[in-house]
Amino acid sequence: MNKTRTLLELLKLMLRYTKTEKNYYGLCGTVCDLFNRELITGKERSKLDTYIYNNPPQNRDHSHGYFFWKKRVKAPRIRWQKEHIKKQTI
Repeated sequence: MNKTRTLLELLKLMLRYTKTEKNYYGLCGTVCDLFNRELITGKERSKLDTYIYNNPPQNRDHSHGYFFWKKRVKAPRIRWQKEHIKKQTI
């Protein structure tokens, strides 16, 4: 059985995916895509979903419903991911 990756490893994987994926949708969509492409396990998916839910961005745009920012806009999501990667390394 494979060892579940650390949150730091998973956030870095998310960031790489965000930067390269052309059909990008959002943070939760990224987690779903990573799982559907079998790049993360169900346990890792749950870990990421819980972390995102418990750490919403301070600068979120509430005009987009369940989305933290406008759909498909990468820049604020990349900033959020980098910020949380940095928090994991402190």
